[in-house]
Amino acid sequence: MRTKCSPSSLILSQQTLTLPSLANLVRMNKMVPNTAVAQQLIQETAPLFKSYPKIAVSVDCVIFGFEENKLKVLLIQSDLAAYQGKLSLLGDVVGEQENLDDAAYRVLKNRTGMTNVFLQQVKTF
Repeated sequence: MRTKCSPSSLILSQQTLTLPSLANLVRMNKMVPNTAVAQQLIQETAPLFKSYPKIAVSVDCVIFGFEENKLKVLLIQSDLAAYQGKLSLLGDVVGEQENLDDAAYRVLKNRTGMTNVFLQQVKTF
């Protein structure tokens, strides 16, 4: 059985393991016969796992406007390489110390330069 270490997980026979499941396998002594080696792997990867945000949350802003009595939605050119040349809503990941409203205003300002715009959170899911 080959085991290789990547920055975010350990891969064991094509199964990605999180730190808690890795620790359980080590405790059951099924993964690595030398538990000292296994404990070293856990100690080396634990700070990396702990540095990750617990949950990734994103906001998307749907900005409505009227032009010639027609409802319009503001779209921008995507800045993601996979969607180059495509239109998208304004959006970004919420910072760890940022609330949803602040993130939406940040996205709007950074992407359009607009400030003092009324925003209303319609749905969170």
